[in-house]
Amino acid sequence: AYEIYQCDWSSDVCSSDLGFDLPPLMLTPDEIEAAVLGAQWVAGRGDPALAKAARDLVAKIGAAVPPNLRPFVLDPASGAAPRWVEPDSLDMAEVRTSIRSGRKIALSYSDEQGRRTERTVWPVAVGYHETVRILAAWCELRGAFRHFRTDRVEAADFLEERYPGRPGALRAAWRRDLKAQQERDMAARRARCEAKSAGADNSAAEPCRRAAAG
Repeated sequence: AYEIYQCDWSSDVCSSDLGFDLPPLMLTPDEIEAAVLGAQWVAGRGDPALAKAARDLVAKIGAAVPPNLRPFVLDPASGAAPRWVEPDSLDMAEVRTSIRSGRKIALSYSDEQGRRTERTVWPVAVGYHETVRILAAWCELRGAFRHFRTDRVEAADFLEERYPGRPGALRAAWRRDLKAQQERDMAARRARCEAKSAGADNSAAEPCRRAAAG
């Protein structure tokens, strides 16, 4: 159920049907366009539950801002183009619930060569890329963080079993691991660049150094 708000713009007060008073949502035109643009991106690339939430968010923003700002919601000057996204093979709403509650997921997963493995993972986060979605998780089979394309999951069992520790602590460990991997990748690129540019004059080597730096 939703609370219904009626706004009196002359007094800048919105009253709910439950008796609460709130000030109206005061945003600048640029802030409104940023929120709508982000919601459009999610609506075009998110799973069905998240896409619906994004559309609902735009409707709520439109209802909450003053009338003079409503055109920035209903007819924004910018927009996110729709993109084809590989369909998920598991319920992403359940995935997000498992992430928040710290519960494990049992996966049947096929890699890009079609090799199937059974994994029990501790889900950390979902990454929304242009055409695919990625589940970041601690993999009990590999004893390390791994990233799984959601369209390659053949079956998923959302377990009641919780993994040790808090979800926030696991997410912090994943971010540290991700940062360390990025640093290793950058060092490897730098080493390849230096080897490639050995003996070259400075003007020829400089573009490679800039690329290796990031």
